[in-house]
Formats: sequence, C-alpha cells, structure tokens
Amino acid sequence: MVIATVFALFMSFGAYYSGALTHLFYGPKLPPELMGAKGPIWDKIMPQFITTSGLPVPLVLIIVLMVFFRLDVEPVIAGSGFQLGHRD
Repeated sequence: MVIATVFALFMSFGAYYSGALTHLFYGPKLPPELMGAKGPIWDKIMPQFITTSGLPVPLVLIIVLMVFFRLDVEPVIAGSGFQLGHRD
C-alpha cells in the first residue's frame, strides 16, 4: 500500500509539473502546428515541448525513461499474474 501511494504521488506530481511547464513555456496561445480544426491536438503537446523547450538532456532522459518503463513493465506484470499485496 505504501509503494502504491508513493507511486501515485510521484505520478501526480509529474503530471502536474509537466502541465505547468507547458503552460509556462507556451503561454496562453499554442503554436499553429499544435492546433487542429477542433482545438488543441493534445497528443502532440508534450512531445513537442520535450524536443523544443531547451530542457537539460538529463531531465529529458528521465522523462523518456519514465514513460518507457511505465509502458514496458505494466504488461509484463499483468501477464505474469503478479499481484501487489496479495498473500495466500
């Protein structure tokens, strides 16, 4: 339970921080390449922000690794039948 809480807090902070950074970086108006016919293209905002914001390389590496391990580890754990906190 403690690990799940720490992970949830970490991910919440990361999501809030990345959203706050994009608002500070882009301001009230997004670049035209991030706008579609019906409004912002949400799936393009973070990738463009990471590649064009001038963030330090170690921070970009941390972000990419977090996304990679989040996407890579979950299916392995789900497929193995592993359950956190489950005891027989």
